[in-house]
Amino acid sequence: MIDLEVRGSGEMKINILMSTYNGEKYLSQQIESIINQTEKNWHLIIRDDGSKDDTIAIIEKFINRDTRIELIRGENIGVIASFFQLTKYEKADFYFFCDQDDVWLPEKLKMMLDEAQHHEKQIPLLVYSDLKVVDRNLNILYPSMIKEVTGPACTNLKEVMRRNCVTGCASMINNALAEKWVNTEGIIMHDWYLAQIAAAYNNLIYLNHPTILYRQHENNVLGGGKGNLTSKLVDMKSNGYTNLAWREILREQKQLSHVFSILPETNENKKTIKKYLDVINEVWIKRFFIMLHFQKGNTKKIYLILRTWLIVTKIGYKKFRF
Repeated sequence: MIDLEVRGSGEMKINILMSTYNGEKYLSQQIESIINQTEKNWHLIIRDDGSKDDTIAIIEKFINRDTRIELIRGENIGVIASFFQLTKYEKADFYFFCDQDDVWLPEKLKMMLDEAQHHEKQIPLLVYSDLKVVDRNLNILYPSMIKEVTGPACTNLKEVMRRNCVTGCASMINNALAEKWVNTEGIIMHDWYLAQIAAAYNNLIYLNHPTILYRQHENNVLGGGKGNLTSKLVDMKSNGYTNLAWREILREQKQLSHVFSILPETNENKKTIKKYLDVINEVWIKRFFIMLHFQKGNTKKIYLILRTWLIVTKIGYKKFRF
Protein backbone atom coordinates (compact mmCIF):
# COMPACT_ATOMS: atom_id res chain seq x y z
CA MET A 1 0.00 0.00 0.00
CA ILE A 2 1.38 3.40 -0.97
CA ASP A 3 1.43 6.38 1.34
CA LEU A 4 -1.45 8.73 0.69
CA GLU A 5 -0.88 12.37 -0.12
CA VAL A 6 -2.75 14.82 2.06
CA ARG A 7 -5.01 17.23 0.17
CA GLY A 8 -6.86 19.70 2.31
CA SER A 9 -7.94 18.21 5.63
CA GLY A 10 -7.93 14.50 4.81
CA GLU A 11 -6.15 11.71 3.03
CA MET A 12 -7.13 10.85 -0.51
CA LYS A 13 -6.88 7.51 -2.27
CA ILE A 14 -6.73 7.53 -6.07
CA ASN A 15 -7.18 4.35 -8.07
CA ILE A 16 -6.40 4.21 -11.78
CA LEU A 17 -8.27 1.30 -13.33
CA MET A 18 -6.93 -0.32 -16.48
CA SER A 19 -8.33 -3.35 -18.30
CA THR A 20 -5.89 -4.99 -20.71
CA TYR A 21 -6.36 -7.51 -23.50
CA ASN A 22 -3.57 -8.31 -25.97
CA GLY A 23 -2.22 -4.80 -25.54
CA GLU A 24 1.51 -5.40 -25.95
CA LYS A 25 1.94 -2.94 -28.82
CA TYR A 26 1.15 0.32 -27.03
CA LEU A 27 0.88 -0.61 -23.34
CA SER A 28 4.34 0.58 -22.28
CA GLN A 29 3.70 4.12 -23.53
CA GLN A 30 0.44 4.29 -21.62
CA ILE A 31 1.95 3.14 -18.33
CA GLU A 32 4.92 5.49 -18.76
CA SER A 33 2.51 8.40 -19.22
CA ILE A 34 0.85 7.50 -15.90
CA ILE A 35 4.19 7.31 -14.12
CA ASN A 36 5.01 10.76 -15.56
CA GLN A 37 1.89 12.40 -14.14
CA THR A 38 2.51 15.52 -12.06
CA GLU A 39 0.22 14.00 -9.43
CA LYS A 40 2.23 11.19 -7.82
CA ASN A 41 -0.31 9.82 -5.35
CA TRP A 42 -2.03 6.98 -7.23
CA HIS A 43 -2.49 3.23 -7.36
CA LEU A 44 -2.64 1.68 -10.83
CA ILE A 45 -4.67 -1.53 -10.75
CA ILE A 46 -4.50 -3.49 -13.99
CA ARG A 47 -6.90 -6.34 -14.62
CA ASP A 48 -5.82 -8.48 -17.56
CA ASP A 49 -8.80 -9.91 -19.42
CA GLY A 50 -7.11 -13.12 -20.60
CA SER A 51 -4.33 -11.79 -22.86
CA LYS A 52 -2.43 -14.27 -25.03
CA ASP A 53 0.45 -12.00 -26.06
CA ASP A 54 3.23 -10.39 -23.98
CA THR A 55 0.91 -8.03 -22.09
CA ILE A 56 1.47 -9.77 -18.73
CA ALA A 57 5.26 -9.73 -19.12
CA ILE A 58 5.21 -5.99 -19.87
CA ILE A 59 3.07 -5.27 -16.81
CA GLU A 60 5.32 -7.36 -14.56
CA LYS A 61 8.37 -5.35 -15.66
CA PHE A 62 6.63 -2.16 -14.58
CA ILE A 63 5.57 -3.74 -11.27
CA ASN A 64 9.24 -4.45 -10.55
CA ARG A 65 9.98 -0.76 -11.17
CA ASP A 66 7.04 0.81 -9.31
CA THR A 67 5.22 -0.54 -6.24
CA ARG A 68 2.16 1.61 -7.06
CA ILE A 69 1.27 -0.81 -9.89
CA GLU A 70 -0.68 -4.01 -9.25
CA LEU A 71 -1.83 -6.80 -11.58
CA ILE A 72 -4.97 -8.92 -11.40
CA ARG A 73 -5.12 -11.88 -13.77
CA GLY A 74 -8.60 -12.76 -14.98
CA GLU A 75 -10.59 -14.67 -17.53
CA ASN A 76 -11.98 -12.97 -20.62
CA ILE A 77 -15.23 -11.33 -19.54
CA GLY A 78 -15.26 -8.18 -21.68
CA VAL A 79 -14.55 -4.53 -21.02
CA ILE A 80 -17.68 -3.58 -19.03
CA ALA A 81 -17.49 -6.50 -16.59
CA SER A 82 -13.74 -6.05 -16.28
CA PHE A 83 -14.03 -2.39 -15.26
CA PHE A 84 -16.91 -3.26 -12.93
CA GLN A 85 -14.69 -5.75 -11.10
CA LEU A 86 -11.94 -3.15 -10.90
CA THR A 87 -14.23 -0.60 -9.22
CA LYS A 88 -15.14 -3.21 -6.60
CA TYR A 89 -11.62 -4.52 -6.05
CA GLU A 90 -10.50 -1.78 -3.67
CA LYS A 91 -12.29 1.24 -2.28
CA ALA A 92 -10.90 4.66 -3.16
CA ASP A 93 -11.97 8.29 -3.09
CA PHE A 94 -11.61 8.62 -6.87
CA TYR A 95 -11.37 6.20 -9.78
CA PHE A 96 -9.87 6.97 -13.19
CA PHE A 97 -10.72 4.69 -16.13
CA CYS A 98 -7.76 3.96 -18.38
CA ASP A 99 -7.38 2.31 -21.79
CA GLN A 100 -4.29 0.30 -22.70
CA ASP A 101 -3.29 2.14 -25.86
CA ASP A 102 -3.52 5.89 -25.18
CA VAL A 103 -1.10 8.41 -23.71
CA TRP A 104 -2.08 10.60 -20.77
CA LEU A 105 -0.97 14.21 -20.78
CA PRO A 106 1.04 15.09 -17.63
CA GLU A 107 -1.63 17.21 -15.90
CA LYS A 108 -4.57 14.83 -16.39
CA LEU A 109 -4.83 13.57 -12.81
CA LYS A 110 -4.17 16.94 -11.21
CA MET A 111 -6.70 18.82 -13.34
CA MET A 112 -9.53 16.41 -12.58
CA LEU A 113 -8.70 16.11 -8.89
CA ASP A 114 -8.57 19.90 -8.56
CA GLU A 115 -12.06 20.09 -10.08
CA ALA A 116 -13.34 17.38 -7.73
CA GLN A 117 -12.41 19.50 -4.71
CA HIS A 118 -15.27 21.87 -5.62
CA HIS A 119 -17.92 19.14 -5.22
CA GLU A 120 -19.35 17.38 -2.18
CA LYS A 121 -17.99 13.86 -1.85
CA GLN A 122 -21.39 12.43 -0.85
CA ILE A 123 -22.93 13.28 -4.25
CA PRO A 124 -22.17 11.02 -7.25
CA LEU A 125 -19.71 12.86 -9.50
CA LEU A 126 -18.25 12.25 -12.94
CA VAL A 127 -15.66 14.59 -14.43
CA TYR A 128 -14.62 14.19 -18.06
CA SER A 129 -12.51 16.12 -20.52
CA ASP A 130 -11.77 16.69 -24.17
CA LEU A 131 -9.22 14.50 -26.00
CA LYS A 132 -6.68 14.94 -28.77
CA VAL A 133 -7.24 12.29 -31.42
CA VAL A 134 -3.95 10.88 -32.73
CA ASP A 135 -2.82 8.14 -35.11
CA ARG A 136 -0.79 5.08 -34.13
CA ASN A 137 2.41 7.18 -34.10
CA LEU A 138 0.83 9.92 -31.95
CA ASN A 139 0.51 12.38 -34.82
CA ILE A 140 -2.47 14.64 -34.15
CA LEU A 141 -5.50 13.97 -36.34
CA TYR A 142 -7.95 16.20 -34.44
CA PRO A 143 -6.79 18.67 -31.74
CA SER A 144 -10.25 18.43 -30.17
CA MET A 145 -12.38 15.30 -30.31
CA ILE A 146 -15.35 17.15 -28.84
CA LYS A 147 -15.29 20.03 -31.32
CA GLU A 148 -14.27 18.13 -34.45
CA VAL A 149 -15.61 14.59 -34.11
CA THR A 150 -18.31 13.77 -31.56
CA GLY A 151 -20.10 17.09 -31.31
CA PRO A 152 -20.51 19.44 -28.34
CA ALA A 153 -19.98 18.31 -24.78
CA CYS A 154 -23.04 17.87 -22.61
CA THR A 155 -23.63 17.89 -18.88
CA ASN A 156 -27.42 17.99 -18.65
CA LEU A 157 -29.55 14.92 -18.05
CA LYS A 158 -31.94 15.40 -20.99
CA GLU A 159 -29.11 15.18 -23.47
CA VAL A 160 -27.16 12.41 -21.73
CA MET A 161 -30.29 10.27 -21.77
CA ARG A 162 -30.22 10.36 -25.58
CA ARG A 163 -26.53 10.20 -26.42
CA ASN A 164 -23.24 9.33 -24.80
CA CYS A 165 -20.93 12.34 -24.73
CA VAL A 166 -18.39 10.85 -22.30
CA THR A 167 -15.31 8.88 -23.33
CA GLY A 168 -14.46 6.53 -20.49
CA CYS A 169 -10.68 6.91 -20.65
CA ALA A 170 -11.08 10.68 -20.24
CA SER A 171 -13.27 10.40 -17.14
CA MET A 172 -13.02 10.20 -13.37
CA ILE A 173 -15.69 9.19 -10.85
CA ASN A 174 -15.89 9.56 -7.09
CA ASN A 175 -16.69 6.77 -4.65
CA ALA A 176 -20.29 7.92 -4.23
CA LEU A 177 -20.86 7.19 -7.92
CA ALA A 178 -18.87 3.94 -7.88
CA GLU A 179 -21.13 2.63 -5.12
CA LYS A 180 -24.19 3.26 -7.29
CA TRP A 181 -22.84 0.80 -9.88
CA VAL A 182 -24.08 -2.55 -8.60
CA ASN A 183 -24.33 -4.77 -11.71
CA THR A 184 -23.56 -4.91 -15.42
CA GLU A 185 -26.75 -6.42 -16.82
CA GLY A 186 -28.38 -4.27 -19.47
CA ILE A 187 -25.57 -1.70 -19.56
CA ILE A 188 -24.58 -0.64 -23.07
CA MET A 189 -21.37 1.05 -21.96
CA HIS A 190 -20.18 1.85 -18.46
CA ASP A 191 -19.09 5.42 -19.25
CA TRP A 192 -22.55 6.32 -20.58
CA TYR A 193 -24.34 4.61 -17.69
CA LEU A 194 -22.23 6.35 -15.04
CA ALA A 195 -22.60 9.69 -16.84
CA GLN A 196 -26.39 9.31 -16.73
CA ILE A 197 -26.30 8.69 -12.97
CA ALA A 198 -24.03 11.67 -12.37
CA ALA A 199 -26.26 13.88 -14.56
CA ALA A 200 -29.31 12.73 -12.59
CA TYR A 201 -27.58 14.23 -9.56
CA ASN A 202 -26.68 17.38 -11.55
CA ASN A 203 -23.03 16.50 -11.07
CA LEU A 204 -21.68 15.69 -14.54
CA ILE A 205 -18.76 18.04 -15.17
CA TYR A 206 -16.89 18.77 -18.40
CA LEU A 207 -13.37 20.18 -18.57
CA ASN A 208 -12.80 22.02 -21.84
CA HIS A 209 -9.20 20.90 -22.13
CA PRO A 210 -7.67 17.76 -23.68
CA THR A 211 -6.08 15.42 -21.14
CA ILE A 212 -5.35 12.43 -23.38
CA LEU A 213 -3.76 11.53 -26.69
CA TYR A 214 -6.54 9.21 -27.88
CA ARG A 215 -4.83 6.75 -30.17
CA GLN A 216 -6.58 5.43 -33.26
CA HIS A 217 -5.14 2.29 -34.83
CA GLU A 218 -6.09 -0.88 -36.67
CA ASN A 219 -7.72 -2.54 -33.64
CA ASN A 220 -10.09 0.16 -32.42
CA VAL A 221 -12.91 2.43 -33.58
CA LEU A 222 -13.20 6.13 -32.85
CA GLY A 223 -15.81 6.08 -30.11
CA GLY A 224 -18.95 8.01 -30.84
CA GLY A 225 -17.38 9.66 -33.85
CA LYS A 226 -17.94 10.03 -37.56
CA GLY A 227 -16.86 6.50 -38.37
CA ASN A 228 -19.08 5.07 -35.66
CA LEU A 229 -22.15 6.89 -36.98
CA THR A 230 -21.40 5.70 -40.51
CA SER A 231 -21.12 2.09 -39.34
CA LYS A 232 -24.48 2.41 -37.58
CA LEU A 233 -26.15 3.60 -40.75
CA VAL A 234 -24.50 0.79 -42.76
CA ASP A 235 -25.78 -1.76 -40.24
CA MET A 236 -29.24 -0.29 -40.48
CA LYS A 237 -29.23 -0.52 -44.26
CA SER A 238 -28.07 -4.15 -44.28
CA ASN A 239 -30.14 -5.42 -41.34
CA GLY A 240 -33.26 -3.31 -41.78
CA TYR A 241 -33.43 0.14 -40.26
CA THR A 242 -36.65 -0.39 -38.33
CA ASN A 243 -35.71 -3.58 -36.51
CA LEU A 244 -32.19 -2.44 -35.69
CA ALA A 245 -33.36 0.97 -34.52
CA TRP A 246 -36.02 -0.48 -32.24
CA ARG A 247 -33.48 -2.89 -30.83
CA GLU A 248 -31.17 0.01 -29.97
CA ILE A 249 -34.02 2.06 -28.51
CA LEU A 250 -34.94 -0.81 -26.21
CA ARG A 251 -31.34 -1.31 -25.12
CA GLU A 252 -31.07 2.39 -24.30
CA GLN A 253 -34.37 2.31 -22.42
CA LYS A 254 -33.20 -0.71 -20.41
CA GLN A 255 -29.99 1.03 -19.38
CA LEU A 256 -31.89 4.17 -18.44
CA SER A 257 -34.38 2.11 -16.43
CA HIS A 258 -31.46 0.90 -14.30
CA VAL A 259 -30.55 4.53 -13.62
CA PHE A 260 -34.18 5.24 -12.70
CA SER A 261 -34.32 2.27 -10.31
CA ILE A 262 -31.36 3.36 -8.20
CA LEU A 263 -32.47 6.96 -7.74
CA PRO A 264 -34.24 7.82 -4.48
CA GLU A 265 -37.76 9.22 -4.69
CA THR A 266 -36.41 12.56 -3.48
CA ASN A 267 -34.24 12.95 -6.58
CA GLU A 268 -35.60 15.89 -8.55
CA ASN A 269 -34.75 14.33 -11.92
CA LYS A 270 -36.50 11.01 -11.41
CA LYS A 271 -39.74 12.31 -12.94
CA THR A 272 -37.84 13.51 -16.02
CA ILE A 273 -36.42 10.04 -16.60
CA LYS A 274 -39.81 8.39 -16.12
CA LYS A 275 -41.36 10.77 -18.64
CA TYR A 276 -38.81 9.70 -21.23
CA LEU A 277 -39.13 6.00 -20.39
CA ASP A 278 -42.93 6.15 -20.74
CA VAL A 279 -43.03 8.14 -23.99
CA ILE A 280 -43.87 5.13 -26.16
CA ASN A 281 -47.16 4.61 -24.26
CA GLU A 282 -48.47 8.11 -25.01
CA VAL A 283 -50.69 9.15 -27.92
CA TRP A 284 -48.78 10.25 -31.01
CA ILE A 285 -49.22 14.01 -30.56
CA LYS A 286 -47.95 13.80 -26.98
CA ARG A 287 -45.05 11.62 -28.13
CA PHE A 288 -44.16 14.34 -30.63
CA PHE A 289 -44.03 17.13 -28.06
CA ILE A 290 -42.19 14.99 -25.50
CA MET A 291 -39.51 14.06 -28.03
CA LEU A 292 -39.31 17.67 -29.20
CA HIS A 293 -38.74 18.67 -25.59
CA PHE A 294 -35.91 16.17 -25.16
CA GLN A 295 -34.44 17.07 -28.56
CA LYS A 296 -33.66 20.60 -27.42
CA GLY A 297 -29.98 21.21 -26.90
CA ASN A 298 -28.93 18.03 -28.68
CA THR A 299 -26.64 17.75 -31.63
CA LYS A 300 -28.89 17.26 -34.63
CA LYS A 301 -27.25 14.07 -35.86
CA ILE A 302 -29.10 12.14 -38.53
CA TYR A 303 -29.41 9.04 -36.39
CA LEU A 304 -30.99 10.94 -33.48
CA ILE A 305 -33.48 12.66 -35.76
CA LEU A 306 -34.47 9.39 -37.45
CA ARG A 307 -34.87 7.67 -34.09
CA THR A 308 -37.09 10.49 -32.84
CA TRP A 309 -39.22 10.17 -35.97
CA LEU A 310 -39.52 6.42 -35.38
CA ILE A 311 -40.70 6.85 -31.78
CA VAL A 312 -43.28 9.44 -32.79
CA THR A 313 -44.70 7.36 -35.66
CA LYS A 314 -44.17 3.94 -33.98
CA ILE A 315 -43.53 2.45 -37.41
CA GLY A 316 -42.53 -1.19 -36.96
CA TYR A 317 -43.22 -1.13 -33.24
CA LYS A 318 -46.00 -3.74 -33.25
CA LYS A 319 -44.12 -6.05 -35.58
CA PHE A 320 -40.96 -6.00 -33.53
CA ARG A 321 -40.51 -8.97 -31.19
CA PHE A 322 -39.46 -7.62 -27.79
